[in-house]
Amino acid sequence: MSGNEEFLAFLRRNTERYEEIKHLSNRVSRTATRYAEAIYEVVMDDETRALSDHDLVVLCDDGNACFGGAVRSPRDRTVTVAVYTD
Repeated sequence: MSGNEEFLAFLRRNTERYEEIKHLSNRVSRTATRYAEAIYEVVMDDETRALSDHDLVVLCDDGNACFGGAVRSPRDRTVTVAVYTD
């Protein structure tokens, strides 16, 4: 598989995963936009706590997450997620 095919497969997996978890999008709010990143807060409950860090990035970026992201705070009542943008 070429690099481009791998990237397209990655994006497809993100889209498919988002379809599975998009019902949780009401727990996400965008709090800031900075150079090359958007910052979100996610309310933690049993369902969101079960998500992986990558799932949280996918959830915040509506299934895209092509540039990645990172969880920036401990998983307490809320978690801060940075989504990298272009």
